[in-house]
Amino acid sequence: MDHLELAQRYNAFRLAQVEAVLTYEQVQVMSLLPLLFHVNDPHLPGYIDATIPFGFHEFNDQQAALSCQFFGLQMPMLTSNKMVDLLGLYTMGSVGSLGFHAQQSDVDVWIVVADHVAPSSITKLQQKCERIIKFAHHYQFPLHCYVIQPRQFIQHRLGKMDLDHSGSAERWLLLDEFYRTHLRLAGGWVLWWLDENHCEAYDSPTVLTMGHIDCLSAYEYFTAALWQLYKGIDAPHKALLKILLLESYVVDYPTPPFLSRDLWQSLQQQPWSASLDPYWQLLQRLTQYLTHRNQPERLHMVRCCFYLKSGVRLTTAPPTTDWRVSTLQDLVQAWGWDDATLSWLDSCQSWDITQVQQFNQALYRLLMSSYYELLQFSSQYDLNQNVRFDELNLITRKLHTMYSQEISRIHRLHPLWVIDFSTPTLYFNQNEDGQVGVSVPAQHAAEPIEVVTLQTTVAAVFWACLNGLVTAKVDWQLPEHRQQAGFPQLIDFFQKSAPLVVNAGLDALKYPWHYHRVLCVVNFEQDPTQQLTMQDGLLNFWSSNFLSYGRQFHNLIGSIDLCMQNSWGEWHHFHYTGVTALLDASVQLMQGAVAERELDLQVLCLSKYKQRSITSFVLFSFIQSLSLHQQTRQRHLMSVQRFLIGNQPYAMFFERKQVTYQNMNDTKGLLKRLSHGRIERLLMVESSHTSKHQQMLNVVDDFSVLGLIQYFIYQNWQDQAQGLVFIADAANQIIEYEIALVDLDELIRQINEVFVFEPPSMDNLFDLPQFYRIEAQADTFEIYPF
Repeated sequence: MDHLELAQRYNAFRLAQVEAVLTYEQVQVMSLLPLLFHVNDPHLPGYIDATIPFGFHEFNDQQAALSCQFFGLQMPMLTSNKMVDLLGLYTMGSVGSLGFHAQQSDVDVWIVVADHVAPSSITKLQQKCERIIKFAHHYQFPLHCYVIQPRQFIQHRLGKMDLDHSGSAERWLLLDEFYRTHLRLAGGWVLWWLDENHCEAYDSPTVLTMGHIDCLSAYEYFTAALWQLYKGIDAPHKALLKILLLESYVVDYPTPPFLSRDLWQSLQQQPWSASLDPYWQLLQRLTQYLTHRNQPERLHMVRCCFYLKSGVRLTTAPPTTDWRVSTLQDLVQAWGWDDATLSWLDSCQSWDITQVQQFNQALYRLLMSSYYELLQFSSQYDLNQNVRFDELNLITRKLHTMYSQEISRIHRLHPLWVIDFSTPTLYFNQNEDGQVGVSVPAQHAAEPIEVVTLQTTVAAVFWACLNGLVTAKVDWQLPEHRQQAGFPQLIDFFQKSAPLVVNAGLDALKYPWHYHRVLCVVNFEQDPTQQLTMQDGLLNFWSSNFLSYGRQFHNLIGSIDLCMQNSWGEWHHFHYTGVTALLDASVQLMQGAVAERELDLQVLCLSKYKQRSITSFVLFSFIQSLSLHQQTRQRHLMSVQRFLIGNQPYAMFFERKQVTYQNMNDTKGLLKRLSHGRIERLLMVESSHTSKHQQMLNVVDDFSVLGLIQYFIYQNWQDQAQGLVFIADAANQIIEYEIALVDLDELIRQINEVFVFEPPSMDNLFDLPQFYRIEAQADTFEIYPF
């Protein structure tokens, strides 16, 4: 049996396994796909027009005819094509394997297009794919289509990165996965067994080569690890299996035994069994690797993730046609799992939040340990010159939104397999430091278990709403000193305003973050209006300054809680109390306010008295501050907003670089502040030969954001062979360098190398700098991401 015949036989073997796993309706959809791409027929799903690329060599219409009959479609007349546009149609990934979860796994299909097909035609083919995807989803076939050209791998051109495509982050690793998991549905037979030492000559349109899996660069391991962490945001249990595979490959660098080659070696042995399943091969590789390293805890988590990914539940009565059942039973027996372990995993959809949190934390530790191993490995080598740094920065920013441990962050727990986190009772307990712990009743514990500790009760309620724990029937068990007054309003406010799913697209990550939504809660933690008497209310009915109210100069704003969502999808919480609570909250708001973008600002006051009036007062104060802040940034002048708090005068100063406030009775501090503002204005009106430089600096200053390190590069400084680099640190302090013009990719590579491989701590693994270019326009400068 020659190699091609062996590959054909294995494809038939795998197709039979797939049909045993899918429903009859799903099998018919998969059987119809080759016909939908082989012809352009207006009577078939997906049709757009006759100009769409179409046609395979040696198309088999027998199964397609049966599928047409099943869907009530008219089978078109087929003619032979002298010139075909499509080289092949293949599934890729877990479909039909041990790793295929019938309710959760998608079916990825590659449509391989001939190199002569124009980009405009590929765009139209992608539009056809979208229509076919909708048709397939109607029949519960979760299809995803990817249009591929062989030269994308051979010439290292994998296209643009988006939520589904890794761009150039993975190249040969993606090809390795394709080779070991693909199923041919139509077109050429993939020559996936070929390597540099085994290059049979197959000169026929019925075969297809996508390239050899060359020796991977060290940096591709690193970028692939980043990509798997990125995919792990949605499916951490699947990402763990793949990132551990990368870790096992590193052991044999630079020539690791790729799984696709191991599988090919196994195919040449008889008889065939379930051990030829690509995901069984993956499990065996990880088992050997972790056993050799004597890491039983990691191996147990790998087995749990593998079992859960399969979707087979052995404690129920699975269908006898599913060949995977007996295979998993054999594996579970070999692992020594007892009934309790199986029952726990099989009940994963009904886990309580404590179980999900524990599993998430275990996954997080393992993902980070694998990533750190690969980071240490890659740090021994120079970064690959072909790396797309725009992709690298996008991935790390997205990872920052998931894994950063900033104190102000309010995290949304990954639900894994759980649909409903609602709980009958929520226990709030205040510790000695004033922080509030949230506890829930747990299925596996007699006493409630604390799942999170936050700064205030407001933050704790928001976290509970964000994570879906709150229902209309929930029983709130609050600390003794906390009254129930205002609670229903607070819960209703958060449930209406805080979406359960908070995601940001990659386009948003190209730019610095800014505040997108702000939920402000006033006087829930501390309420000065409780001290007001009826006489105070009657005598001061027309008073409008609630910072200095009535004859006693009451400050009626005792506490402010800000729950703020930025454009990167992150939620943060800030809490302010005391005399200057409103000023502190305003300063925080100004740090992330951007003039060009609207801000969804909502205020809820929960004081005993004057709720509506105080709500309007705080909202007006914020809006006024935002207006002055924007005017200052546009006109580059200092603006001042005055406040009377109690019997003390305060002023808020709006400058280009910062917003601060000062007690007006502090004469020394006030003179220093006013002097600083005067000096800044004088610098802005210097002689004309520096005006363009100052204008450029102002644009950079406007674009810089707290918490990020940003590089701004200008290449055409005064028509000389020099460039300017402005560096804004995390505190928005700007340093300027004049450099000789060099290759910008090389400059960015060198800077990134420092931040990637020499992070200040484990908490800063994903805090890579952002890079922007400055371009001169007619009368101004504009900033664009690299």
